[in-house]
Amino acid sequence: MTATLPARADVVVIGGGVVGLATARELAGAGRDVVVLEQFALDHTRGGSHGDARVFAYVHPEPEWVPMAVESMRLWRELEAEAGERLLDDSGGLYATERASLLTPALTENGVAFELLSAAATAERFPVTLPAGKQAIWTPQAATIFADRALLALAASVRTRGGAIHERTPVTALRRTPGGPGRVELETAAGAIRAETVVVAAGGWAGPLLAQAGVELPLVTRRGTVAYFPFRAGERIPPPLFEEGSPSIYSATSPGHGLKLGESRIGPTVDPDAPWEPDAESAARLAQRVRERFPTAVPSDPHLEIGLFGNLPEPRFVLEEHDGVIAAAACEGRGFKFAPLTGARLAALATAPAVR
Repeated sequence: MTATLPARADVVVIGGGVVGLATARELAGAGRDVVVLEQFALDHTRGGSHGDARVFAYVHPEPEWVPMAVESMRLWRELEAEAGERLLDDSGGLYATERASLLTPALTENGVAFELLSAAATAERFPVTLPAGKQAIWTPQAATIFADRALLALAASVRTRGGAIHERTPVTALRRTPGGPGRVELETAAGAIRAETVVVAAGGWAGPLLAQAGVELPLVTRRGTVAYFPFRAGERIPPPLFEEGSPSIYSATSPGHGLKLGESRIGPTVDPDAPWEPDAESAARLAQRVRERFPTAVPSDPHLEIGLFGNLPEPRFVLEEHDGVIAAAACEGRGFKFAPLTGARLAALATAPAVR
């Protein structure tokens, strides 16, 4: 039985994906009365948090993201300890690039162990074939996040800490009220609720909700196709790989499906509520990359999935407070690994004296 929606809460979080749940967990742990509103079931496949594998990488073109990754890994391990199960593996990770000298200083500055490998050395150590002109930055502390387990662990932690999660409760209106307690009002399919602060972590659905509260962000909703390819029986399994290119690609090992492969920051602009199908051209490009890069995977008959993301024109995070409404544009598909840190920062915004 679904619990009745309360009339009031300190903080309402819109969106039960990885960022929304991480934010609610921090708020509940700080003793706040927090309610999460998710328009679908928590395990739905229409957004950007579903699936069983996400890459946790330390190497980033944005040097300020490296210390964020270090802190995020610490927080993921804390969640693992609380959940009592493994949420990340110990696979390590590869980053293939032609500009390794520009990317490694931030690793050194933040104490991240790494090793530079030529294309030939990469092929000797791993079942990965790179072009001769690229080097691979090997980071042994990188990992694959078991995404579905991580979501369940975050949700369990929210509830254990006293937070409430209301599934299948879409928000239909978001507006500020004139002063007094409960300064933001939300209309939902289950009734109205007032809150001192609302965190909008709704991914591809965030733009219109924020606009109702007068918060304008240049968000673009895109769908990207992800393909899963089986491994050949008895063959070696590669570690996660991110390869710069046009487009860049990323891979991870999915416990349920084999080699997961996707293209970074690419896909059509869409209506998040419109029917969708996987992109055949993207799937064909991914199959070709398997032929070129992953000799132990089978480059045919992939299982295809779709992810929905709220993109900004450039890869950056937007965590902003606007008079009781907090916008959480958490860097689309590249943001899963940072979710515990993003959640902590959003919770700090929601509880800051200036906000309350």
